[in-house]
Amino acid sequence: PSFLVILAIAAGLARYQNLAVVQHFFIGVRAAVTAQILLATLKMGRQIVKDKVTGGIALVAWVLVIVMDLHPVLTVLGGAAAGLALYWLAPSYARTILKPTQKEGESS
Repeated sequence: PSFLVILAIAAGLARYQNLAVVQHFFIGVRAAVTAQILLATLKMGRQIVKDKVTGGIALVAWVLVIVMDLHPVLTVLGGAAAGLALYWLAPSYARTILKPTQKEGESS
């Protein structure tokens, strides 16, 4: 149902997309959506970045996407590889990053 509502709104707005008021409306909408995405990113980052190592992985991923223009999927795969490498090379340290209630082999 929500898809149909959005489709109807899009069809109605198509006629008015060249009006200045509609263009300014969407400038505000884009800014608000950007703020919501940034807020969600900050909240999630606080939960995920536990120490310097996880912060470093996040920083490297950010630099690769923003500065080097690397595709985000590749940075996710690289982050997964970094997490696995951390687990294999320093398993006792890797376990300290997990939530205290989460045990190895359990899913949350």
